[in-house]
Amino acid sequence: EVVRIFEPGQIPSSVLSYVEEFRFPRKDFLSINERKKEIDLDSQYHDRSVYALYLSSNNETILACAKIIYKRTALEKLPIEFAKIVEITDTSSLIPVTMAIDTFFSIKENPEFFPACEIGGLRVAQINPDLGITMRVRYQALDAILKICHAEIHKRGFRHFFLTCIGTPHMERLYHDRYYFNEVAKISYGDGQTWKALWRLPFTHAPKDILLHERIDY
Repeated sequence: EVVRIFEPGQIPSSVLSYVEEFRFPRKDFLSINERKKEIDLDSQYHDRSVYALYLSSNNETILACAKIIYKRTALEKLPIEFAKIVEITDTSSLIPVTMAIDTFFSIKENPEFFPACEIGGLRVAQINPDLGITMRVRYQALDAILKICHAEIHKRGFRHFFLTCIGTPHMERLYHDRYYFNEVAKISYGDGQTWKALWRLPFTHAPKDILLHERIDY
């Protein structure tokens, strides 16, 4: 497998188009306009996102991808900050978020909390026996992309990072037990679906198994 990391604003347009095909498959949308709207919203974060790709060994198939989206100042908003809080599930004073029911999930304006980031655009390949993508390969790809993100986050000195989850209890246990995220609130983007807002402080050092695959930087 191959890891590719693209710095903010540096991903080639041809690669970005390939990533968008993977992250926004046409079958997931009722119309071309709906898909375009999602891609346009996503592109607003392009210039402050590190793209991480985990590819098959032939360098042709994306197995997983994610974006590490920067928040360097209070004026820059992460995607999670456009969601409203439905329920508060953790009131720890360590959490750098001002929370109240039916208000936006808002990271406090204390400069000491920045830079912060969100792992966004997380997508893992669907099972496809023709491409050799089994359930096991899919799980390994998810684990790998999270390791990649953790390694990059620690290397870049982020002080807090966030992730949203809408997965199964099995996935939630993965985030909590293996990657030490805490659920801080249930949130909604106004479409009737409830997400979980997850948060974590970086460790002083990344966990020992946090990735050391072959890496290619572009």
